[in-house]
Amino acid sequence: MTLQLIAIVLTGLMCGSELNVAAFGHPILNRQPMEAHVLVRASLAALLGRVMPFWMAACTLLNLVLLLPFEHLSSQAWRLAAIAFAIQSLAVPFSLIAPVPINNRIIKWTPKSLPDDWRAQEHMWDVYHLGQNGGANRSLRSSCRKHRYALNELQLSDEGPDAPRRTRRGEAERAQSPRAARYERLKAGSARRIGSPARPDIFSPLIGSDCAFY
Repeated sequence: MTLQLIAIVLTGLMCGSELNVAAFGHPILNRQPMEAHVLVRASLAALLGRVMPFWMAACTLLNLVLLLPFEHLSSQAWRLAAIAFAIQSLAVPFSLIAPVPINNRIIKWTPKSLPDDWRAQEHMWDVYHLGQNGGANRSLRSSCRKHRYALNELQLSDEGPDAPRRTRRGEAERAQSPRAARYERLKAGSARRIGSPARPDIFSPLIGSDCAFY
């Protein structure tokens, strides 16, 4: 469980960083004067170029570790962990092939040494980065769903033999409308307090025909 939380936190922070660059950082830079734009973008490229390889590698390794037997994941949680690991594994070579070479060129740019197609190169990096960010967010969603399945299984194991009965009751309540389920819970609670079986009353047709009678 601890490894799952660490994987979610690391992947979530990485997704947040990628989203910040794509949605806020670079659009703001594009509205700045050329000299400021080039210098700041080169500095950002240098910083992300130093940090992101280790960050992505850590997320990939954590997702790989979660696939090992000692984590005792269910089949559904294991499939979600495998999806997250597959996306991270594809993101690493994609980064090395597509955005990293452009990033290495951007690091060396100065206002006096810009290539003629520097705008096109920046746009191509942004396109690659957008696809990479989409994959990272998909990996994060898979990790969160896997953690939710693991928490549900842990809760059922802690509840003991009565868990299947309570689970079936919860599923039946979710199958009804929210008002009908709330009405049945209130009626059952009133019956327990007065020590008599729950009976329909004159207000049940107002809630819905599916909760008028037990």
